[in-house]
Amino acid sequence: MTIPIRISRISLFAASVVLATAGNAGAQRRTEPLPLDSLARVRVTQSAYDRFGATFVSADSQAVVVERDGQLLVLPRSSVRRLEASEGARPLESRAWRGARRGFVGGALVGGVLAALVLATGEDDTYLSNEAAAVILFGTGTTVGTVLGTTIGAVSPSERWVPVPLPPAAAGARR
Repeated sequence: MTIPIRISRISLFAASVVLATAGNAGAQRRTEPLPLDSLARVRVTQSAYDRFGATFVSADSQAVVVERDGQLLVLPRSSVRRLEASEGARPLESRAWRGARRGFVGGALVGGVLAALVLATGEDDTYLSNEAAAVILFGTGTTVGTVLGTTIGAVSPSERWVPVPLPPAAAGARR
């Protein structure tokens, strides 16, 4: 006995998009720069390939002073392209939800591709119709992706960084 199940591809896609973006619906990003205290954890970017973490000491139009691995580094202000302050690690719940959303989308894509392949074969199995098998594959892919994404997101450390305004470089300084 086969059970015909009709699934609209558009409704599946719409549900995937809604669920994947639901966690960001009310989120707002901080746009104003943070005032920076001495001894704050910072990330210094000097070029596209040179970024490192350090402890902030001071900054003026001539130099940015940070401490890294117990050594005081005096960096010319003109060589520092960006300075960011750490807001700390994201909470566990935030990381888990973020991973769940990404895992849901990835699992839905994999499950959707497998379901489409089953539907494209045109041959019914002796136990299940192609439509039922497609639903099972899509649901399994989505469930496995969500569980894996939640787990990976929860155990992955992630730190939030916000830009810090720097005093303009001295007039005669070169990059």
